[in-house]
Amino acid sequence: MSEQEIFDLAIVGGGPAGLTASVYASRYKVNNVVIADLMGGMAFGATEVGNFPSHPEISGMELMQKMQSHAFESLGATQKNAKVKNIDKKDDGTFEITVEPAEKILAKSLIISTGTTHSKLNVPGENEFRGKGVAYCATCDAFFYRNLEVAVVGGGNVALTAALHLAKIAKQVYLLVRGDKFVGEMVWVDRVNKTPNIKVMFNTSVKEIAGQNKVEKLILADGSELPVNGIFVSIGHKPVVDFTMNFALEKDDQGHIKVAPDMRTNIDGVFAAGDVTDGSNYFKQIATAVGEGSIAANSAYKWLQLKQ
Repeated sequence: MSEQEIFDLAIVGGGPAGLTASVYASRYKVNNVVIADLMGGMAFGATEVGNFPSHPEISGMELMQKMQSHAFESLGATQKNAKVKNIDKKDDGTFEITVEPAEKILAKSLIISTGTTHSKLNVPGENEFRGKGVAYCATCDAFFYRNLEVAVVGGGNVALTAALHLAKIAKQVYLLVRGDKFVGEMVWVDRVNKTPNIKVMFNTSVKEIAGQNKVEKLILADGSELPVNGIFVSIGHKPVVDFTMNFALEKDDQGHIKVAPDMRTNIDGVFAAGDVTDGSNYFKQIATAVGEGSIAANSAYKWLQLKQ
């Protein structure tokens, strides 16, 4: 029986931060594996990315496919499409990563770049009607609402771009904003204001999502009802570290992994990058994730050099 390969670096998470970390690691000749159940991460579902340098306008899917091609096809990093269940730091300092289906991957160092997941409204009907009119990704599900009426909840860039994408497909889009103003970029705000089939409703919150076998209407906080065929929840994201560990990563009160400027964590040999961290002033963008990924790879490389 041959001895199991030990990677120099395991990168858990395949979004912009993880893929960039892989690109840099490969160029440092660091043997690395990228482990993710969804390569591309949340960015893969972005309708349109207009602020990534070199691409005035590109879909998240296309941009992430380019990053994957760079990391795996051009530079030869190992790609592992699997869900991480557990990470243990062994007595000899190596990391043992257990993935589904049952397999163990060994690495000398670790970068966690697991990103975020969609925040929920946490109102009655949200879980019941998920996939039956409740959605979180306009790029993924807009097609199902052709010529129908939908609501988008949120006031940031994700909500604004979701509304714009849906306006091309749906008959009517209601953009429900809890506060009295948008918090997204003005380029998206201007486009929304110029789109005739988007109706913006400020100071509006959803109290309940109702229907029989599918979404039929929203009960708003003021007691009024808004008949819609679907609702897209676009109110932000929360960090995801959905696997167990035999070491305790230091996190902030929202669950972000705390990192130093060089992306190291409180655990020796463990680095983190992207939306899952408290870095970059919490400015969660593809560009900042890419920056953190490159720094994390550089730091892991330096750390590995010291351990030789």
